Amino acid sequence: DGEAVLVAAAGGEPAGQGEQHGEGEEQASDHGRQATTCKADLTTRRDGGGARLRSVTEGPLFAFEAVSLVTDGRPRLVEVDLTIPDRAVTVVVGASGSGKSTLLRMLNRLEVPTTGVVRFRGQDLTTVDVRAHRRRVGMLFQRPTPFAGTVRQNLLVAREVLSAADAGALLERVGLDDGFLERPADRLSGGEAQRMCLARTLATKPEVLLADEATSSLDPEATRRLEALATSLRDDGIPVIWVTQEPEQIDRIADHAVRVTAGRVEVLS
Repeated sequence: DGEAVLVAAAGGEPAGQGEQHGEGEEQASDHGRQATTCKADLTTRRDGGGARLRSVTEGPLFAFEAVSLVTDGRPRLVEVDLTIPDRAVTVVVGASGSGKSTLLRMLNRLEVPTTGVVRFRGQDLTTVDVRAHRRRVGMLFQRPTPFAGTVRQNLLVAREVLSAADAGALLERVGLDDGFLERPADRLSGGEAQRMCLARTLATKPEVLLADEATSSLDPEATRRLEALATSLRDDGIPVIWVTQEPEQIDRIADHAVRVTAGRVEVLS
Protein backbone atom coordinates (compact mmCIF):
# COMPACT_ATOMS: atom_id res chain seq x y z
CA ASP A 1 0.00 0.00 0.00
CA GLY A 2 1.03 3.67 -0.01
CA GLU A 3 2.56 3.45 3.44
CA ALA A 4 4.71 0.49 2.47
CA VAL A 5 5.94 2.33 -0.62
CA LEU A 6 6.78 5.41 1.45
CA VAL A 7 8.83 3.45 3.99
CA ALA A 8 10.67 1.58 1.26
CA ALA A 9 11.29 4.70 -0.80
CA ALA A 10 12.62 6.42 2.28
CA GLY A 11 15.31 3.88 2.85
CA GLY A 12 14.65 0.19 2.73
CA GLU A 13 12.05 -2.32 3.73
CA PRO A 14 8.31 -1.78 3.47
CA ALA A 15 6.64 -1.57 6.86
CA GLY A 16 5.47 -5.15 6.96
CA GLN A 17 8.88 -6.55 6.12
CA GLY A 18 10.66 -4.15 8.42
CA GLU A 19 8.62 -5.12 11.43
CA GLN A 20 9.46 -8.76 10.82
CA HIS A 21 13.11 -8.09 10.07
CA GLY A 22 15.27 -8.50 13.14
CA GLU A 23 12.32 -9.68 15.25
CA GLY A 24 14.49 -12.26 16.93
CA GLU A 25 17.29 -9.72 17.24
CA GLU A 26 14.99 -7.53 19.30
CA GLN A 27 13.98 -10.12 21.88
CA ALA A 28 15.56 -9.07 25.18
CA SER A 29 17.19 -11.85 27.20
CA ASP A 30 15.93 -13.07 30.59
CA HIS A 31 18.54 -10.87 32.18
CA GLY A 32 16.98 -7.85 30.47
CA ARG A 33 13.52 -8.65 31.83
CA GLN A 34 14.33 -7.18 35.20
CA ALA A 35 13.16 -3.58 35.21
CA THR A 36 16.11 -1.25 35.50
CA THR A 37 16.13 2.47 34.89
CA CYS A 38 18.74 3.49 32.34
CA LYS A 39 19.51 7.19 32.32
CA ALA A 40 21.96 8.50 29.77
CA ASP A 41 22.80 11.90 28.29
CA LEU A 42 25.20 11.87 25.37
CA THR A 43 28.35 13.90 25.68
CA THR A 44 31.12 14.70 23.25
CA ARG A 45 33.48 11.76 22.77
CA ARG A 46 37.23 12.12 22.80
CA ASP A 47 39.84 10.20 20.91
CA GLY A 48 42.77 8.46 22.58
CA GLY A 49 44.73 11.71 22.76
CA GLY A 50 41.91 13.56 24.43
CA ALA A 51 41.00 15.67 21.40
CA ARG A 52 37.35 16.63 21.08
CA LEU A 53 35.72 14.82 18.16
CA ARG A 54 32.65 17.06 17.97
CA SER A 55 30.73 19.38 20.22
CA VAL A 56 26.96 19.84 20.00
CA THR A 57 25.28 22.46 22.16
CA GLU A 58 21.81 22.63 20.56
CA GLY A 59 18.76 20.94 22.02
CA PRO A 60 18.44 17.19 21.53
CA LEU A 61 17.45 15.68 18.22
CA PHE A 62 15.57 12.82 19.89
CA ALA A 63 14.70 12.19 23.51
CA PHE A 64 13.50 9.01 25.20
CA GLU A 65 11.62 9.59 28.44
CA ALA A 66 11.10 6.45 30.57
CA VAL A 67 10.51 4.40 27.42
CA SER A 68 9.73 0.70 27.68
CA LEU A 69 8.48 -1.76 25.09
CA VAL A 70 6.97 -5.13 25.92
CA THR A 71 5.71 -7.58 23.29
CA ASP A 72 4.14 -10.95 24.10
CA GLY A 73 5.09 -10.42 27.71
CA ARG A 74 8.79 -9.97 26.91
CA PRO A 75 10.57 -6.65 27.54
CA ARG A 76 12.53 -5.37 24.54
CA LEU A 77 13.43 -1.96 25.99
CA VAL A 78 13.44 -1.22 29.71
CA GLU A 79 12.85 2.28 31.16
CA VAL A 80 15.15 4.08 28.73
CA ASP A 81 15.96 7.74 29.38
CA LEU A 82 18.23 8.99 26.62
CA THR A 83 18.94 12.11 24.60
CA ILE A 84 20.45 11.95 21.12
CA PRO A 85 22.19 15.13 19.95
CA ASP A 86 21.65 16.96 16.70
CA ARG A 87 24.26 17.46 13.95
CA ALA A 88 26.24 14.35 14.81
CA VAL A 89 26.81 10.71 13.95
CA THR A 90 25.51 8.67 16.88
CA VAL A 91 26.50 5.02 16.78
CA VAL A 92 24.31 2.54 18.64
CA VAL A 93 26.13 -0.72 19.24
CA GLY A 94 24.92 -4.00 20.68
CA ALA A 95 24.81 -7.73 20.19
CA SER A 96 22.08 -9.52 18.29
CA GLY A 97 18.91 -9.47 20.37
CA SER A 98 20.02 -6.52 22.51
CA GLY A 99 17.23 -4.15 21.45
CA LYS A 100 19.34 -1.69 19.45
CA SER A 101 17.20 -1.93 16.31
CA THR A 102 14.04 -1.55 18.37
CA LEU A 103 15.49 1.68 19.77
CA LEU A 104 16.20 2.92 16.25
CA ARG A 105 12.82 1.92 14.84
CA MET A 106 11.04 3.97 17.48
CA LEU A 107 12.58 7.07 15.95
CA ASN A 108 10.37 6.86 12.86
CA ARG A 109 7.36 5.14 14.41
CA LEU A 110 8.02 1.62 13.12
CA GLU A 111 7.81 0.69 16.80
CA VAL A 112 5.71 2.43 19.45
CA PRO A 113 6.54 2.39 23.20
CA THR A 114 4.36 0.49 25.62
CA THR A 115 5.08 3.23 28.15
CA GLY A 116 7.00 6.49 28.03
CA VAL A 117 7.49 9.17 25.40
CA VAL A 118 9.81 9.56 22.41
CA ARG A 119 10.32 13.14 21.21
CA PHE A 120 11.70 14.52 17.96
CA ARG A 121 13.07 18.02 18.42
CA GLY A 122 10.81 18.41 21.43
CA GLN A 123 7.60 17.05 19.89
CA ASP A 124 5.93 13.89 21.19
CA LEU A 125 6.01 11.43 18.28
CA THR A 126 2.49 10.24 19.07
CA THR A 127 1.25 13.67 17.94
CA VAL A 128 2.98 13.79 14.55
CA ASP A 129 1.68 12.74 11.15
CA VAL A 130 3.46 9.43 10.54
CA ARG A 131 3.83 9.76 6.78
CA ALA A 132 5.21 13.29 7.05
CA HIS A 133 7.56 12.21 9.84
CA ARG A 134 8.97 9.35 7.79
CA ARG A 135 9.89 11.79 5.06
CA ARG A 136 11.69 13.92 7.63
CA VAL A 137 13.41 10.90 9.20
CA GLY A 138 14.65 8.58 6.45
CA MET A 139 15.72 5.01 7.11
CA LEU A 140 18.27 2.69 5.50
CA PHE A 141 17.93 -0.99 6.32
CA GLN A 142 20.30 -3.93 6.40
CA ARG A 143 19.00 -5.42 3.17
CA PRO A 144 18.76 -3.11 0.13
CA THR A 145 15.32 -3.27 -1.49
CA PRO A 146 15.48 -2.09 -5.11
CA PHE A 147 12.16 -1.90 -6.92
CA ALA A 148 11.66 -3.35 -10.38
CA GLY A 149 12.84 -1.03 -13.12
CA THR A 150 15.83 1.23 -13.57
CA VAL A 151 17.74 3.17 -10.98
CA ARG A 152 16.09 6.34 -12.29
CA GLN A 153 12.64 4.81 -11.77
CA ASN A 154 13.60 3.90 -8.22
CA LEU A 155 14.52 7.50 -7.51
CA LEU A 156 11.23 8.70 -9.01
CA VAL A 157 9.33 6.58 -6.47
CA ALA A 158 10.73 8.85 -3.78
CA ARG A 159 10.40 12.12 -5.70
CA GLU A 160 7.92 12.16 -8.57
CA VAL A 161 9.40 15.26 -10.21
CA LEU A 162 13.13 14.75 -10.60
CA SER A 163 15.22 16.15 -13.42
CA ALA A 164 18.02 14.15 -14.98
CA ALA A 165 20.53 16.58 -13.45
CA ASP A 166 19.04 16.17 -9.97
CA ALA A 167 18.93 12.40 -10.34
CA GLY A 168 22.57 12.39 -11.39
CA ALA A 169 23.47 14.63 -8.45
CA LEU A 170 21.80 12.20 -6.03
CA LEU A 171 23.83 9.33 -7.43
CA GLU A 172 27.02 11.38 -7.33
CA ARG A 173 26.30 12.13 -3.68
CA VAL A 174 26.40 8.41 -2.86
CA GLY A 175 29.40 7.64 -5.05
CA LEU A 176 27.66 6.37 -8.20
CA ASP A 177 27.98 8.08 -11.59
CA ASP A 178 24.99 9.05 -13.70
CA GLY A 179 25.65 6.10 -15.99
CA PHE A 180 23.79 4.03 -13.39
CA LEU A 181 20.51 5.85 -14.02
CA GLU A 182 19.34 3.52 -16.79
CA ARG A 183 20.72 0.33 -15.29
CA PRO A 184 18.24 -2.26 -13.97
CA ALA A 185 18.15 -1.76 -10.21
CA ASP A 186 17.87 -5.46 -9.49
CA ARG A 187 21.19 -6.14 -11.23
CA LEU A 188 23.31 -3.94 -8.99
CA SER A 189 25.86 -5.41 -6.61
CA GLY A 190 25.05 -5.38 -2.91
CA GLY A 191 27.09 -2.25 -2.27
CA GLU A 192 25.72 -0.48 -5.34
CA ALA A 193 22.14 -1.38 -4.39
CA GLN A 194 22.61 -0.09 -0.86
CA ARG A 195 24.00 3.20 -2.16
CA MET A 196 21.10 3.48 -4.59
CA CYS A 197 18.70 2.95 -1.68
CA LEU A 198 20.51 5.72 0.18
CA ALA A 199 20.12 7.98 -2.87
CA ARG A 200 16.43 7.10 -2.91
CA THR A 201 16.19 8.04 0.74
CA LEU A 202 17.98 11.34 0.14
CA ALA A 203 15.56 12.10 -2.69
CA THR A 204 12.89 12.75 -0.04
CA LYS A 205 15.19 15.42 1.47
CA PRO A 206 15.21 13.98 5.00
CA GLU A 207 16.34 15.96 8.02
CA VAL A 208 17.76 12.83 9.68
CA LEU A 209 19.08 9.47 8.47
CA LEU A 210 18.60 6.25 10.44
CA ALA A 211 20.82 3.33 9.39
CA ASP A 212 19.98 -0.14 10.74
CA GLU A 213 23.06 -2.35 10.27
CA ALA A 214 23.33 -0.93 6.78
CA THR A 215 26.84 -2.33 6.21
CA SER A 216 26.50 -5.75 7.84
CA SER A 217 26.28 -7.63 4.53
CA LEU A 218 28.74 -5.47 2.59
CA ASP A 219 32.40 -6.04 1.82
CA PRO A 220 35.02 -3.80 3.48
CA GLU A 221 35.30 -1.38 0.54
CA ALA A 222 31.53 -0.87 0.29
CA THR A 223 31.37 -0.50 4.08
CA ARG A 224 33.99 2.27 4.06
CA ARG A 225 32.09 4.08 1.31
CA LEU A 226 28.88 4.12 3.35
CA GLU A 227 30.74 5.16 6.49
CA ALA A 228 32.25 8.08 4.59
CA LEU A 229 28.80 9.03 3.35
CA ALA A 230 27.49 9.05 6.91
CA THR A 231 30.11 11.55 8.06
CA SER A 232 29.59 13.59 4.89
CA LEU A 233 25.86 13.85 5.63
CA ARG A 234 26.64 14.99 9.15
CA ASP A 235 28.97 17.65 7.80
CA ASP A 236 26.13 18.84 5.57
CA GLY A 237 23.79 19.18 8.54
CA ILE A 238 21.98 15.83 8.35
CA PRO A 239 22.47 13.91 11.62
CA VAL A 240 22.87 10.14 11.39
CA ILE A 241 21.90 7.45 13.92
CA TRP A 242 23.83 4.33 12.97
CA VAL A 243 23.08 0.89 14.45
CA THR A 244 25.76 -1.78 14.30
CA GLN A 245 27.13 -4.92 15.92
CA GLU A 246 30.67 -3.75 15.09
CA PRO A 247 32.31 -1.70 17.89
CA GLU A 248 35.08 -0.73 15.45
CA GLN A 249 32.65 1.60 13.70
CA ILE A 250 32.54 3.73 16.84
CA ASP A 251 36.18 4.66 16.32
CA ARG A 252 35.74 5.22 12.61
CA ILE A 253 32.63 7.39 12.42
CA ALA A 254 31.05 8.13 15.82
CA ASP A 255 30.77 11.55 17.41
CA HIS A 256 28.73 9.88 20.14
CA ALA A 257 28.20 6.25 21.06
CA VAL A 258 25.55 4.24 22.90
CA ARG A 259 25.49 0.57 23.89
CA VAL A 260 22.28 -1.41 24.23
CA THR A 261 22.40 -4.56 26.36
CA ALA A 262 19.29 -6.62 27.05
CA GLY A 263 17.04 -3.65 26.45
CA ARG A 264 19.04 -1.31 28.66
CA VAL A 265 21.03 1.68 27.43
CA GLU A 266 24.36 3.15 28.45
CA VAL A 267 26.49 5.89 26.95
CA LEU A 268 30.04 4.96 26.01
CA SER A 269 32.70 7.54 26.86
